[in-house]
Amino acid sequence: SMGFLDVAAMFGGAAAGETNQRTLWIDDLEASEEQPPARYATRAVAQGAEVVVDDFEAGASEWLSLTLVGLAEGTPTLALDKNTKVRVVNEGAAEGKGALRMEYFAPEGGLVALLRSLGNVPLGGATQLRLWVKSKYDAKLMLQVEEQDGSGYNRQVEVGGGEKWQRHELALSDFALADDKVDENGKLDVDRVKQLLMVDMSGAAGEPGANSLWLDDVAFFVPGGKAGAKGQ
Repeated sequence: SMGFLDVAAMFGGAAAGETNQRTLWIDDLEASEEQPPARYATRAVAQGAEVVVDDFEAGASEWLSLTLVGLAEGTPTLALDKNTKVRVVNEGAAEGKGALRMEYFAPEGGLVALLRSLGNVPLGGATQLRLWVKSKYDAKLMLQVEEQDGSGYNRQVEVGGGEKWQRHELALSDFALADDKVDENGKLDVDRVKQLLMVDMSGAAGEPGANSLWLDDVAFFVPGGKAGAKGQ
């Protein structure tokens, strides 16, 4: 079976609770086993190149918000929280004019996450994950890169509050295999990474509450790499 879900409110296309009439047309629908074209850009930087996953300059978000509750009770449940707002804002960005903002509530004993599917973005040879992040309040974040076989590698980051941009350049060699994951070769294969996950663990750490989190200029650094053409 196949279905379509309008998630405009989640990505800033409509205000929460807003109801209005929409019409959707579909034509020439095709199913394929091939991955869709990856959206990315490359740019030359000192000592190499960066594969830019998102700079948020296009005004559209490809990040999905997820909430996991019930951890303390031993019944973890994944949900889409309609009160979580994820949108691109065109003011106060760390780089350029656009940044991603997520307004959410970190539930007690739960997790709130932003997920970005990378598809077939070419990441071979990458050694760092680079990004700008800021938070309204102190936040305990976990970044995870997940391979095509489902094995995930984590790195925790403490982000101070005060809505001040903080630059992070994280060595991928410091990412550790998640406790609930298994990898056939026990190492992170960067060229097989399929998605990026950012998780606010504050609620699970006993610090629930409302927060706003901003993200900008997410890229992977390739030492000695060469900047190529922008992906489609």
